[in-house]
Amino acid sequence: EMKKFGVYLSYTDSGDLIEWDGKSSFTSKKDVLIETYDDHRMAMGFAPVCLKTGEIRLSEPMVVTKSYPGYWEDLMKCGFEVEEVGEKGNKVTR
Repeated sequence: EMKKFGVYLSYTDSGDLIEWDGKSSFTSKKDVLIETYDDHRMAMGFAPVCLKTGEIRLSEPMVVTKSYPGYWEDLMKCGFEVEEVGEKGNKVTR
């Protein structure tokens, strides 16, 4: 999913670590849909990226209920805006 922002990561030879190539840099893009792969960490980890991009869309935002049912409400208490956009998941802005 980081490739969608121009960042390229790869696994180390041992396969237990992910590393950045040291060359690619983050490119702020709008209207990016992040796939969460049914993983709460993807939704929670990518939501704050809107601080850099202005907005971000997440494919399965409610996956956060696995570990943090109040995540979206707490994010809104911190000043983020969370908007349901139908089949495209949630859009998060700040």
